[in-house]
Amino acid sequence: GGRAVEDAPRGRYGLGDQFGYCCGSSNSVGVLQRGCRDLAGAAIKDRDSSHLPKRFCISRKGSVRRPAMKGEEQLVAELIPLGFGEVQLETLSPADQVALFHNAEVVVGQHGAGMTNMMFCGPQTTVLEIGHGQTITRWRTFHQMAAAAGCQFEGFFCDYDTEDPTIKPNLARDGFPVPWVTDAARAAIIDRVKALI
Repeated sequence: GGRAVEDAPRGRYGLGDQFGYCCGSSNSVGVLQRGCRDLAGAAIKDRDSSHLPKRFCISRKGSVRRPAMKGEEQLVAELIPLGFGEVQLETLSPADQVALFHNAEVVVGQHGAGMTNMMFCGPQTTVLEIGHGQTITRWRTFHQMAAAAGCQFEGFFCDYDTEDPTIKPNLARDGFPVPWVTDAARAAIIDRVKALI
């Protein structure tokens, strides 16, 4: 008997009243998330993961699902001297992905499905996720993963990589745009990384 979501009143950011409820419910951690995390951690307990970096940036170069964010190469170039490795999750086995995140200190990456691996992080990990205005309603799921892991999760909002980054893209017509890590955004991310390490 309630109103449809489309008819819900919109607040300052154009989000319906249901957003607060969804955000709150998605920040809860269920038995299934903890169970999955515990099983995966037990499976890699005796695995040698010394070949995996503890600080890393997730690269989307060559990804078939979503292209790399604009400015990714420059960001990676500034992270490498700070002890970061560059990883492509598609090239790693599921066990290596679990081990990579489980032992991580700092993770930097573009918003996307690969970030669900943060569920396997520990309290020693800080995850810095890079997105834009379209990802604000999608980040709530990652807060849930971070809560399951007990890790720190921070989001950086960047411009859209579009002809006019000030105009909100039409997802139905243009697809999901990637973030544009401008010089200013890159400087903010690097400053935060330096503060963490």
